[in-house]
Amino acid sequence: MDLIIDFIKKYDNFLIFGHDDPDADCICSSIALSIFINSLGKTTHIYTQMPFYRRELKQFEKYCKSDLSPEDITENSAVILIDHHSLARTAQFTEAAASLPVAIIDHHNTASDAVPEGVVAVFIDSKAPSATILINRLMRVCKYIPDAFVSKLIFLGLSTDTGFFRHLQEHSFEAFRLAGKLTEFGVSPNKVFYEVYGNRSLASRTFLGIMLSRIQTFFDDQLLIVHEKISDLEHYSLMDRDKDMLYQILLGTAGVKIVASFREEEVNKCSVSLRTTAEINVAKIAREFGGGGHKKASGYAVDSTVEAAISDLVSYTERFLKANAEKEEFIYSPAKF
Repeated sequence: MDLIIDFIKKYDNFLIFGHDDPDADCICSSIALSIFINSLGKTTHIYTQMPFYRRELKQFEKYCKSDLSPEDITENSAVILIDHHSLARTAQFTEAAASLPVAIIDHHNTASDAVPEGVVAVFIDSKAPSATILINRLMRVCKYIPDAFVSKLIFLGLSTDTGFFRHLQEHSFEAFRLAGKLTEFGVSPNKVFYEVYGNRSLASRTFLGIMLSRIQTFFDDQLLIVHEKISDLEHYSLMDRDKDMLYQILLGTAGVKIVASFREEEVNKCSVSLRTTAEINVAKIAREFGGGGHKKASGYAVDSTVEAAISDLVSYTERFLKANAEKEEFIYSPAKF
């Protein structure tokens, strides 16, 4: 943390980059960090992909930019990557991000990834449940007291990245202690919950039924797979294609260890989301296919048809589950398939 504090003291203008397809933790930690740095008399710019398709994020679009102009890069500027540690995940901003000194604030496992060239400060804790909890630590050390808005940002990032705390296990006292403290600053867990999970359209519930009708089951129901088609966009907007409730239903099914959701993004390209409640690290699975994430929630993208991607995942998962049952490490080799 001292490296990040020194980094912030050294520069006057900061370009803050979240990751592609940003979630609430990414956006909320970016805005909270920006407000904190602004309080030190420095300037900030937040860049991300927009528009936001997650309902709870629409309110934050006004704090972000989708385009970087030359005027944003002034003398003594620097970059902060937040909620990730890869320049490639800054999407259309990769070139600009690589041209300046870089710091990283992240809570994901970096064991399989090299630190990008140009990184001069790193603040990573893979045991932290969210990036916003790291921002809160930074604020606390610097004696910064968040107002009600910043407190809500921290709580929203923390609650969504933990599935409203349902993914937390033993020794999670820091998260609950922080959540309690944030309510003292005016955060309403009830209001935040319904911002995220409430006020859904009827179309989103119809879409949930469609997804449930497409369940494929493997290995005695240990692996459940659902998939979205490009044609679904003709009937359901991206905002209506809400899958959090779907994950809750499927992960609550007897015998299930892994849920995989495939989304056909375009012809021969799809994204994959993995979820688990078992003692399985799905981030390991995601990393084998070029992705990453948390132990309980991870993902990746592949250039193939949904059918081929499902086949590859099923082949790998069969060996992964067997090795996991035997408590052996399994190393994936594409040549085996």
